Amino acid sequence: MRKKKELLFIDELTGLKNKRYLRHVKENIIPELVAENKKFTLSMVDIDHFKEINDIYGHLKGDEAIHFFAQFLKNNLRKDDIVVRYGGDEFVILQEGLSRNDAFVIWQRLVEKSKRLKFHGFKLTMSVGIASYPEDGESFECLFEVADIRLYSAKRAGRARVGEYGGNRIRIPSIKFVNRAEEVDRLLSNISNGVITVIKGESGVGKTRLIREVLSGIRNREILWSDCLALERKISYYPLREIVKYKLLRGGKDLIKYIPEAYRVEIGKIVPEVLEGIKSEGNSGFDRVLDRYRLLEGFNYVFNLGEKAKIIVIDNAQWMDEDSLEALKYIIRNRNPDTVFIFASRTEDKVEKSEEFFRGLSREHPVDEIFLSPLSEAHIKEIVRIIVGAEISLLEEYVASNAGGSVFYAEEIVKSLFELGYLRFMGNTWDFKEPEEEIAPRGAEDVVMRKFSRLSEDGKELARILSVARKGYIELLMALTGFNEGRVFGLVDECLKGGLFVENEEYEFVEYRNELVREIVYKREISGLKKRRLHKRVAEWLEKHCPEGNEEDLAYHYRMANIKEKVVEYGLSSAKKARELYTNRSALKYYNWVLEALRPWENSKEKARKYAEVLLSVIDVKEHLGLFEEAMKLTGEALKLSERFNFADIKGRVFNLKAILLWRTGKIKEAMRLLKEGIEYLYSANLSEEIGMMYNTLGILYNTQGEYKKAIEVLEKVLLFSEGKERLKTKALINIGNALNYMGEYEKALDYYERARDISKKEGDKKRYEIASLNVGLIYYNIMKYKEALISYEDALNVAEEIGDTVVKAHLYNNIGLIYIGQGNFPEAEQYLMKSYKIVKKIGERELIGYIYNNIGVIYGAKGKYKKALDYFSKSYGIARKIGDKRIMVLSGTNVGSTLALLGEKERGESILKDSLDLAKEMGISELVLLAINALIEFYLDSTELKKAGELIEEGEKIITSSKIEGDVEVDFLLNRARFCILTGKNSILCEIFKEIERELKEKNNMKGELSYSIIRTEYHLRRGEKDEARAFLKKINKLLRKYRDITKKAYYLFYRWWLADLTHERNAEEYIRKAERLFQSLGLSHKL
Repeated sequence: MRKKKELLFIDELTGLKNKRYLRHVKENIIPELVAENKKFTLSMVDIDHFKEINDIYGHLKGDEAIHFFAQFLKNNLRKDDIVVRYGGDEFVILQEGLSRNDAFVIWQRLVEKSKRLKFHGFKLTMSVGIASYPEDGESFECLFEVADIRLYSAKRAGRARVGEYGGNRIRIPSIKFVNRAEEVDRLLSNISNGVITVIKGESGVGKTRLIREVLSGIRNREILWSDCLALERKISYYPLREIVKYKLLRGGKDLIKYIPEAYRVEIGKIVPEVLEGIKSEGNSGFDRVLDRYRLLEGFNYVFNLGEKAKIIVIDNAQWMDEDSLEALKYIIRNRNPDTVFIFASRTEDKVEKSEEFFRGLSREHPVDEIFLSPLSEAHIKEIVRIIVGAEISLLEEYVASNAGGSVFYAEEIVKSLFELGYLRFMGNTWDFKEPEEEIAPRGAEDVVMRKFSRLSEDGKELARILSVARKGYIELLMALTGFNEGRVFGLVDECLKGGLFVENEEYEFVEYRNELVREIVYKREISGLKKRRLHKRVAEWLEKHCPEGNEEDLAYHYRMANIKEKVVEYGLSSAKKARELYTNRSALKYYNWVLEALRPWENSKEKARKYAEVLLSVIDVKEHLGLFEEAMKLTGEALKLSERFNFADIKGRVFNLKAILLWRTGKIKEAMRLLKEGIEYLYSANLSEEIGMMYNTLGILYNTQGEYKKAIEVLEKVLLFSEGKERLKTKALINIGNALNYMGEYEKALDYYERARDISKKEGDKKRYEIASLNVGLIYYNIMKYKEALISYEDALNVAEEIGDTVVKAHLYNNIGLIYIGQGNFPEAEQYLMKSYKIVKKIGERELIGYIYNNIGVIYGAKGKYKKALDYFSKSYGIARKIGDKRIMVLSGTNVGSTLALLGEKERGESILKDSLDLAKEMGISELVLLAINALIEFYLDSTELKKAGELIEEGEKIITSSKIEGDVEVDFLLNRARFCILTGKNSILCEIFKEIERELKEKNNMKGELSYSIIRTEYHLRRGEKDEARAFLKKINKLLRKYRDITKKAYYLFYRWWLADLTHERNAEEYIRKAERLFQSLGLSHKL
């Protein structure tokens, strides 16, 4: 697409440097000259009345005239002077070593010489504007503006001359800000205090100007700016994408190397530049869509690069797309405290989704809404004086009465008056004549079309083409217009000066000033066959020169050109890309374009199959979006189509999707019936992959219902149908492991998880490897092999860090926290739980929040802070009830009941403990039932309701006998049995129970169990008066408490130490009881003592 490097900066027509070279002049040559304080002059030259040559002789002769004039300049300037064809008939010349006076003399001589220059009988005179360093400025921008003003001055004074040093010109936009002092103060205050600002007002009242005015005076802040588009076809994450580009443009592409690879891969799907240096997705290990939060975290990471505090501005925020709105909620919720957001929103284009977003922000964060009303006539008059630099009462009255309080309209009116000759600078004064025609714009469309009407015919055609193409690469515009590069540059410059286009120097294209302007030109100027023809030509050029990364544009242009096979091709690739970006609504749009392009499909089996496959994708996307009813309707259409053409595989996939929809809507039994029906049908069609897929879904459903044996039975069948389909096999292995884990068959579960992990490692499937490693660690935790559990968790955590899997990281931090709780290392446990909580708070995964609250409650309980523990247990229970998670309800419910009982609220505590037991029985999970039984036994033992405790112990024994339960829940039950026997005097079986507990504790790293067992043994020996044995266990308790710092257990230790001291008549016995009393009292457990 690009020329060879040596020709990149050469103008084809003249052989001079081209407009691209000016960037080198601007960024390198002029800064060097300024740094060395060398004088130089920048001049602008324009051929007088050149349009007449084109109109009379045509463009070919016009090109010859430009070539002829270029040679004249080249032959009459110094060899070292840099001559650039800026565009059309305009030239820019950089001359080193010349003062302003020297330059004036040289150019005056050349102007006189040009008066004798003829081309086909036509005089080629020229007008010149010059600007010199240091007198007229020190930057390219400043010098260019002065030269341009003086060139304009030369033309206004009659052409064929060097522009005067003086002269006057209107200044738009106006250089001074008017009547917004209060709003300026509020915005400054909001920035200082971290308050989100939403600025609202009609178009033209100065929202953007207010922001720029305030930000122009702020130092030591990095400003990131984005302007949204009023796109007919919304671009997902558009403002966020533009902020990333803006940051890279301002900070340089070296910033890329500071972005972790996991985030670069995600952001690279939107901004391909950040992928520089990454070989390919396939080689990087990030070829799978993971979780949406990696993308959002990536945005956050990029925005926060650098030491300066950030101000993020989103202009025209009313047009933000839905994906950006969702992403911004996350980004704002998790922003750095010193990051400030400013939104500007037009009231006449109010969009409910954006308004809802602003309302939601104000509920969570401090937000200040600033409303800008139209300016008064007096203030509009002041703006007019600033624009023209003089007082012209008649002009001020005219503009103020027609502008409607809009700064934008005031500027447009003055500009129109000036360009139409009603406002002129005569000698040293302004002359204004009130027009008879209507000058004041009637609205935004009127403003745009007036600008369009002032363009040359070729300029208008270029504007029409760009309204179709959207992005105007010079090569594309050359191909579509048939003009050479210099001519295109000239027309682009005409449109830039006319206020329609803006230039993107970084990516070398031009585009409309904003999407609203483009839409107006497109709707007014493009229609019928011309529309289809232009869209087709744009699409073909893009397809030939730069298809990668432009799939969405290609799909759009081919759709507008009505070339259906191309819409199918690029619509599908765009939908796939949208799904990788988690923008399911965009994916739906592209899928619908494809479905539209495939109609009618009735007479083509090939088309019908493609249509059915896309329909399945639409169903899948709608399921992800929670649009279950809409998705369910489409399953009916897909089923009919599959039956009509006998697409057995499609029919099987419809069954599977429909079953998932039924499951998601709570109709699990119906879903399972449908899956069985589908499997039966697929067997008859001999479709092994689809059978395996449906068996896997059925196995998951059995797991959710606690029917673990049935789950294993059907999931084992998946393995039979997964030969060569390693991903399906891995899923099945993990799901079988889950079922065995729930059943307490930990060794078998471990085997399946490890098999899944080995396959994932071999296949390079990092996501499955990570999940399998997490589950391996969970098994080791359940059997209290904490060291092995930590190794697996850390392995999974390394992968999660590498691939940016935020959700799994949160689960891992929580699980590592549980290990440290088991070891009594509560500070370390709390640290990991809070890491998990910070992530979960960001992503809003309520299930995990429920577990974390419960686990934090356990830590506070061990510290003896029972009221705080109760608060966390209650939060966990509340979340579990909201989301309907029965497992968390049992876990937190038993803790709530036990803590209430500890605090003396026995009646409430017993009620909640009973409810938890009933719920566990309803679920049918033996481990949970035994956990709830344990909590209730402990309650009855503490209350000395020994009969009730005995009944529950019998129930627990039956569960232990019938189910294979391992881990701390079994040890806790044995400890409760031992306490019960002590309290009821059943000493005959105690010895056997003690041996069983010791066997269990020897096999496992259960410090809490060892501590509880030592306390029970101490009490047992004290009751029997066995002082030496009691003393031995007390020493063990003291040693364990140094590692497992449970404050309640310490209180019991002091009590038992007093008991022993009392038995042995030690002098310091009273000291132990006083310590015990103080500790029980501080814990709020005096009643226990």
